[in-house]
Amino acid sequence: MWSTTTAPPSWGPASTPSWPNATGTSASSSEAEVLFLNENSGYARANNIGIEAALRLHPEYIALVNNDVELREEWLDSLLGFAEDRGYDFVQSAIVAYGSQEVVDSLGIGISPDLHVYDRGHGEVLDENGVDGPLFGPCFAAALFRTEAVKGLSTAGSFLDESLVSFYEDVECCFRANLQGLRAGLLHRPLCRHRRSFTADRIRPSKFYLIGRNYFRVVGAYVPALTILKNGWPIARRRGLLWAGTVRRPLSFLAFLWGSLAGIAALPARRLSARRLLRNRPEALNLLLRRIREGDYV
Repeated sequence: MWSTTTAPPSWGPASTPSWPNATGTSASSSEAEVLFLNENSGYARANNIGIEAALRLHPEYIALVNNDVELREEWLDSLLGFAEDRGYDFVQSAIVAYGSQEVVDSLGIGISPDLHVYDRGHGEVLDENGVDGPLFGPCFAAALFRTEAVKGLSTAGSFLDESLVSFYEDVECCFRANLQGLRAGLLHRPLCRHRRSFTADRIRPSKFYLIGRNYFRVVGAYVPALTILKNGWPIARRRGLLWAGTVRRPLSFLAFLWGSLAGIAALPARRLSARRLLRNRPEALNLLLRRIREGDYV
């Protein structure tokens, strides 16, 4: 846990973490109940099981914190107060990069008019004069959620789309949240730090396959095909820049390329699966797409 001091912050272990699993076996202490996985079933599945266990305790809020995130002592109380004061359903603080007090890891999920999905502010120096405000959605590496919002977004007991396994599952969830009129907000204070992909880098080819595939599976489910086609060149250019970053690792390059092709091939099916939700909320969808076009989420 990151302690607030006048000197540079000191870091140490946070409260006992929990690893959700499907077996129901657990170990408990005075601070936490720890559930154990029999296998790695992916980020979305693991968090869904943890959320299901948490809901049995009837909390008002649920927090998701990755195992490569460390928190300041005031993280939870600060976000609780912020959510209550502003009426937000999802909230996050500014997240800084591991080993830094000022380089941004994420200021929330951003979506540009040309459909670039990214972590806002990533790699930039944190603006000391930055202001709190609304978001398309928080980065789920460290975020707090109202329980009623979690329940309202859960389908067949699943808050996150388990077919995505890992990566972009937070983006997909935030699309649904916006369509339901839920609100997300950023508390512009650096209350946690993130060692990005510390675990996922150990499964590098699979990581890049999912990154390549899930972008198209998520964006294609909610954004009209014509809009995607109109932005085909910017999408290809931005995705190509990511390919260039992996070209030195042939297996990662091939995994990313194969995943991208698999995601494009899945576009019709993904659109069909989202049709019922979109049909029931045409005005909300039009508003969301207009806000993306006008750059409200950059």
